[in-house]
Amino acid sequence: MKCIDHRSIKECVFLHVWQSPDELENEVTSFVGWYNSRRYQEALSYVTTDDMYFGRCEEILKRHLELKKLSFKERNITVKSYKQELKSLSN
Repeated sequence: MKCIDHRSIKECVFLHVWQSPDELENEVTSFVGWYNSRRYQEALSYVTTDDMYFGRCEEILKRHLELKKLSFKERNITVKSYKQELKSLSN
């Protein structure tokens, strides 16, 4: 059973019958590792807790902004191309 399928660690702990304390401890450790290093936090501008703690947040947010600008630029080029094509077809 993997806790990461659940919204909270409490749901995982209380909804499963554990065979040993070691089994429970391993699953909690796994969940905490996933939660800190792989789960993007909305309250932290969609970076992980580890990214924030280890000071990678600014670099990641800068990269996000660059990608967002590139995406908008590419979308604008596509829209302009589409509008030109429609205009040429209507003439």
